[in-house]
Amino acid sequence: KSGTGKDHYLIVDTGILSFLGAERDTCMRSHVLVEALSTFEAHGVAAPVVRYYHSEKRSYLPLIFEWERKKQSLVIQTTDSESPSMGETGAIESFKKRNLDAGSRRILCLGHFSKSYKQDGIEYYPLRG
Repeated sequence: KSGTGKDHYLIVDTGILSFLGAERDTCMRSHVLVEALSTFEAHGVAAPVVRYYHSEKRSYLPLIFEWERKKQSLVIQTTDSESPSMGETGAIESFKKRNLDAGSRRILCLGHFSKSYKQDGIEYYPLRG
């Protein structure tokens, strides 16, 4: 609603995506999207609205799942490294500042971490796949 971005369309088969020459982060984003939606369906969770966040300063969060009736959201940042860059964590901070009234929000960062941990309200999990 208040974003500056446009609709994004994702090819959900990461094999085809990779074959067509997509970058690794694009393949990762597609993989996480499919896995999340499959998990929601398997657990009987209502289908969320899927959005992304892109600020004027080029901050980018690839996946935001929102359940408007429950006023809940799940924000996901992906990284292809063992620790998120300042830009990746900056995107989360930028989103949090602009969306103070977002209700119940869970923020995850998925990457090549050696273990799961929580820091400053952000949950970090190893991305396996």
